[in-house]
Amino acid sequence: MTKKGEEILEKHRLLESVRVQLKSEFIGIDSIIDRVIDVITPWYLFPALQDRPLVVNLWGLTGVGKTSLVSRFVRLIGFENRYFKFDLGEAYDKEHSIKKGLQNLYPHHNGMPLVIAFDEFQLARTINSSDDEIDKGFIRNVWDILDNGKLVTTLNCYAQSSVYQLIHLMSMALANGSIIENGMVTEGQEMYIEVLKRFQHAYIPREEYEKQHDKKILRAIPSWSLEEIYEIALGKFKTVYELEKHINTLGGPELLQFLQKIYKDSLGQQIMDCSKGLVFVMGNLDEAFPMSHDLNLDISPDDFHRQSLEININTIRTALTRRFRPEQIARLGSCHLIYPAFSSESFRKLISAELLKISHRALEEGVKLEFDSSIHQLIFSEGVFPTQGVRPLFTTIHELIGSQAGKIMVERFRLGEDLNIVGMSWTGTHLVKTFRNKKGRMVTMEEEIDLSVHKLRKPRKDELQAVTAVHESGHAVISIGLMYRVPVSVHSVTSEAHMAGFTRNENSDRCLSFRELKSRLIALMGGLAAEEIIFGKENITLGAGSDLRMATRLVNEMLLESGMGEVPGFFEFPMSQPNVGLPPTERQRNIAESWLQEAYASAKSYLQSQKKWLLHLSGYLSEHPVIESAMLKEMALEYGSGIDEEALTENPRNNFYRSTLQSAVTSEADETVKFPKLETGIKAA
Repeated sequence: MTKKGEEILEKHRLLESVRVQLKSEFIGIDSIIDRVIDVITPWYLFPALQDRPLVVNLWGLTGVGKTSLVSRFVRLIGFENRYFKFDLGEAYDKEHSIKKGLQNLYPHHNGMPLVIAFDEFQLARTINSSDDEIDKGFIRNVWDILDNGKLVTTLNCYAQSSVYQLIHLMSMALANGSIIENGMVTEGQEMYIEVLKRFQHAYIPREEYEKQHDKKILRAIPSWSLEEIYEIALGKFKTVYELEKHINTLGGPELLQFLQKIYKDSLGQQIMDCSKGLVFVMGNLDEAFPMSHDLNLDISPDDFHRQSLEININTIRTALTRRFRPEQIARLGSCHLIYPAFSSESFRKLISAELLKISHRALEEGVKLEFDSSIHQLIFSEGVFPTQGVRPLFTTIHELIGSQAGKIMVERFRLGEDLNIVGMSWTGTHLVKTFRNKKGRMVTMEEEIDLSVHKLRKPRKDELQAVTAVHESGHAVISIGLMYRVPVSVHSVTSEAHMAGFTRNENSDRCLSFRELKSRLIALMGGLAAEEIIFGKENITLGAGSDLRMATRLVNEMLLESGMGEVPGFFEFPMSQPNVGLPPTERQRNIAESWLQEAYASAKSYLQSQKKWLLHLSGYLSEHPVIESAMLKEMALEYGSGIDEEALTENPRNNFYRSTLQSAVTSEADETVKFPKLETGIKAA
């Protein structure tokens, strides 16, 4: 095998080991890691064959590991010194910051394989929310790099003027008799010093003199000027030391000519070539990730995870059109990798991994830490903010567990160094630390900890929870009994300040028929109807406001926008106002009111028929903050009347349209299909 073949195989083996290593360090993104490795393999093995940068786009919620994955990947492939990251959030409105940073790549990385990362890319938007163009001249260089990897640039720096002045004064000194040999002033040293003092008053410190064959000599180029010459030499020398070695081979005229050429070359345009590069574009598109602003701690991470899995490349491209022009989106290429939101399982794996790290550090100090499963649950409850990724989780682990390390060490020495096995558990109110040794000696300590999220989720068992329990039970009973949809969870206590409770249903992509929408109207009326049935009409509360707004908006969409009324047309309010209130015309208003009244009457009627179930569920939720889907289903089957278990498992409406079409096609299969002539009633001109 040729040497080149061996090198390629070795690089391929390295990539595969990087794949394994990344999967061991990053949790929940195995598919992303596989895609990254697969996509960059041709670039890594054969960069010379690339005539434009390889662009890899990483999109996801904050804290899911976009930036950290790229940084770790770069280190593992040995590109630390060829990795250049630009934060477009920090660069916002700083006109020259990005261009200057990109220019710095020119001298030593021009035309070479390198990795560039543009982070917080969503902040580089060129179109505002009104579709008006935003002038961001400083960002144009980014688009040039993404397009073909070429950037035309010119140097404009202090080093140029400094070298120009050095050339002028050196020319003057040589004309007046100074002689330079091998980069040293051998004749006319005093005069050379006097001339260059005009250049730098502090010139000729002691280190500029050297002894050579017992003769005092002087460097022609001050040491502090070497850096400036190196800067404008545009990559002609790998190091300052290499530049100095070259200067030390030149006499006066040659040195002057050398500096003049360096200076002249620096004045022209340079084409910075990043065509052999790998470019990562990273960002969070709110338009593609609508859950990004939902900070409700009572929603399961799995709900957000499921929503994020529905986001595809078309979602991303549509979101990009809200921020960038079509020709700019085209420059991002077709490789868009979409990070899923962390699931509950991923968060729990992260917790286990971090606790294991803490255990290893403690073991180095002679302490064996053991964490009970209650500690894992405590961290999950306090530290998981589903749409904010790992950062709050790591902070919580540090505050609850990491901060205990010092206390444990102090207590261990106070109680006895032999008590080197420490178990930690959580009782629901206190953190318990149990110190023990191998001989059976044991000391237990308890510490009350102030937990902010835990307090918010505790059942209040007050008037508000009682009303909320009844209200949300009304929604849940109708959802299960009439719509065959078991909610993911029902909450009578929530950590949200503006919300007393809520019923969480899993997103469904079923076709929304007129019948389905009528059922949704009934379910929306369920909360208000349940309050009236249990507490009486005179005791209903203001809690149904949001339900009624949603119901009215849904009626408007059905009646005015979707052709479900008497007239199959599209209607809108005067002056294009959103259809949020009842329709303006009397006839449409009457229809809308009748639909709403029918829905409310149906909700009351059904809940009356299921009062035993409604009361049992309300009672449970008045004592507990939440009930999950499994228990909801059990309760429905035990206390509900006429609940079909099979229907709850497989909603009979799910395949209505497809099965109906297939039946119709089958029944007509043996008949000749005739297409009648279309009579429009419109005569041709």
